[in-house]
Amino acid sequence: MLRQLLKDSSFFSASRYLILGLGFARNVLIAKFLSPAEYGVWVVITLVLIYGDQVHCGLRHLGDKEIPFRRGRGETAAELANNILGGVMLFSVIAFFLLAISVAVTSGKGEGAKIIFLIAGGVMIADQVNRFYYMIMRAHHEFVLTSKIESSSELLRTLFLTAGVIFFDLPGALSGMAVSALLLAIYLSWRYRMSYRPRLQWQTLKMLLPMSLPLFINGLLFILLTNLDRLAAAVTLSSHELGLYGLAALLVAVPFNAVQAVGFVVYPRLSEQFGRQGDVKELTPFFSKILMMTVYLSPLIVTTVFLAAPAVITGFLPAYSEAIPAVLILLPGAYFFTIVQLPTSFLIATENNRRFIIIEAVVILIAALSYLAGLKIAPTIITVAIVTAASFFLFATLLLLVCYKTAEYPAAALVKSVLKLYAPFFFSIAILMILFKLFPYPLAGAFQQRLIWSLRQWLLFAIGYGILWFWFMQHHGYWARWRMELSN
Repeated sequence: MLRQLLKDSSFFSASRYLILGLGFARNVLIAKFLSPAEYGVWVVITLVLIYGDQVHCGLRHLGDKEIPFRRGRGETAAELANNILGGVMLFSVIAFFLLAISVAVTSGKGEGAKIIFLIAGGVMIADQVNRFYYMIMRAHHEFVLTSKIESSSELLRTLFLTAGVIFFDLPGALSGMAVSALLLAIYLSWRYRMSYRPRLQWQTLKMLLPMSLPLFINGLLFILLTNLDRLAAAVTLSSHELGLYGLAALLVAVPFNAVQAVGFVVYPRLSEQFGRQGDVKELTPFFSKILMMTVYLSPLIVTTVFLAAPAVITGFLPAYSEAIPAVLILLPGAYFFTIVQLPTSFLIATENNRRFIIIEAVVILIAALSYLAGLKIAPTIITVAIVTAASFFLFATLLLLVCYKTAEYPAAALVKSVLKLYAPFFFSIAILMILFKLFPYPLAGAFQQRLIWSLRQWLLFAIGYGILWFWFMQHHGYWARWRMELSN
C-alpha cells in the first residue's frame, strides 16, 4: 500500500503543483490587466462560483465517501453513481434558473453585470458534471488518470481565460472559463462512453439526501470558513483594499493547495478501510503516519512562499505592494491550515460528521465576532490578516484534538500529540528569525537584489530545516523503508 500511495501522491501532487501554478498565473494575469478595483469585483465573482459549487447538496461528497466504502464491503456502486449524477444535474439546473430569475428581477445591476452572472451559472453547471467524473476517478483510485485530465483541462482553461481577459476584460475571462468547462464536460462524457447516465429515482434520492445533507453542510461551512476573510473584507473595505487582500489570500492558498493532494489520495483509502474493518482504531496508525509526514513537509512550502512573495509582488505587481504586510502575517497561519485536510478526511470517513460540523460552527462564530470587533476598531487588511491567521490556528488545533479523542487517546496524550505536530512550525520560525536578524530584508533594494536575498535566505533555511527533516526520516525509519521499496 505504501508504494502505491507514494506513486498516487507523487502524480497527484505534481498535478496539484501544475494546477496551482496555472491558477496562480491566471490570477496574476487578471490582476495585471485589471485595476485593483476591478480585481475586487473578480474576487466577488470567484466567491459566487465557489459557493455555487455546493449546489449538488452534498451528493458528490456522498459519492466520495460511499463508493469506496461499498467497494470495501464488496458491494457494487454503479446504481448509486447514476442516481448521484441525476441528483447533481437536477439541483444544478434548479440553481441556474433561480440565479437567472434573481438576475432578471434585480434592477440595480446593469446589463453587463447580468450577463456576467448568467455566464457564471453556465460555468457552475458544466463544472458539476466535470467534478462528478473526478469523483468517480478518485473513488476507483485512478489518481494518475485524474492528474492528467485535470492538468490538461486547467491548461486549456488558462489559455481561454487569458485570451478572454486580454481582449474582452472581465466578461471575456468568464466566457473563456465557460468554454473550457463545456469542452471538458463533453470530453469526459465521451471518455466514459456515457457509462454513467443521470437517473432520478425519487425513492433512492429521498434515501440519499439524509446522508448527503450533513456532508453538504460540512462542505458549505468549510467554504464559509475559508472565505470568511474575503467576505468580511468585501463588506467592510473598499474595492481597492479588497483587491489587495485578494492577492494576499491567493498567495496563502498556495501551501494549502499543494498539501491538499495528500488528502485527496488518502480519503478514499480511509473510507474503503473503514468499510472493510469498521474500527476507528485500525485506521489511526495509517492516518498518524501520513499526518506526521505532512506537518514536516508543510514548513518547506510555506517558507518558500513567505520568502518569495515580497520579491514577486514588487517585481511583477508593484501596484499591489501594499499587500505584502498582509501576506507575511497570513503565511504563518497557513502552516496550520495545511494540516486540516487529513483530520477532516479522517472524521468524515469514520462517520463523525456531527463533530466536524460543530468544530466548523464554533470557529466560524469566533472568527466572525473577531472580524466584526477588529474591523470596527481598525478597518484595514492587516486586521483581516491577523484574525484569519488566528482562526486557522484555532481550527487546526480543535480538529486535531477531536481526531485524537475519536481515536480514544488519553487526555494527556492529546496535548502531547498536538504539540509534536506543531514542533516543525516552531523550529522553522526560529530559523527564520535568526536569518532575518543576520540578513535584514533590503527594503530599498532593486528587484534583482531582493530576488538574490530571497534565494539566499531559502537556501540557508533549507540547510537548517534539513537537519530536522533528516532526523525525522531516520527516526521513523523512512530512509530504510524507501530503500527497501526501491530495491523491490
